[in-house]
Amino acid sequence: MTDNDTDDDEYTPEYEFETFVLSPNIKFEILSLQPPPIEYMSILHTQKHEISGRQVWCGSMLLAKYFLTQLPLKRNILELGSGTGLLGMTLSKLCAATKIVITDGDDDAIELMKRNLIQNELLSSNNNIEIQKLVWGQDNNDLTLSSFDMIVAGDVLYKEILPPLFFATVNEYLSADGVLWLCHIPRAGMDHERVRRFAQDAGFGVEEVPSDHLT
Repeated sequence: MTDNDTDDDEYTPEYEFETFVLSPNIKFEILSLQPPPIEYMSILHTQKHEISGRQVWCGSMLLAKYFLTQLPLKRNILELGSGTGLLGMTLSKLCAATKIVITDGDDDAIELMKRNLIQNELLSSNNNIEIQKLVWGQDNNDLTLSSFDMIVAGDVLYKEILPPLFFATVNEYLSADGVLWLCHIPRAGMDHERVRRFAQDAGFGVEEVPSDHLT
């Protein structure tokens, strides 16, 4: 790659399979985006077009590992901003009798999830996981989604514009007695306190899991 290739219009994403081992019984081969040039990453926060969801972020890994030993017993689970699908795929392995819907608003991320489910033999009528496109803050009435008693998301609130859209979407799909599990990693000024305020403004009570429970 030459210096000229770092221009936004010329950058072509590159993908590779990586192995993620969460436990002796849960291992995935995940196709994910390789780190783009620094020059390209520096302007992502101003773009409407996203590529950030096409790689595995630590928030999804932390939440997936947490659920290995602390899995709540829920019937229907919705994941928002699924990206590569790792978190939802982990829940699919852990909750054989549960309906799990993994979603993203990026068409390329949707295709990436499909490839990862196929690679790990999870995309069939016999499995409990399905993929849907869901764009936060837009009319999604054409989706076959309903109410969920658990919503999960890992490392998805990395821009100022995202929290209001995210919590509005959670309010739309979370059942009255449901629970949101969010693993937030502070980025670009979006610290824990700001996310907490956004959640409370949207009507949610907030309970923080000690960080030593996530390792």
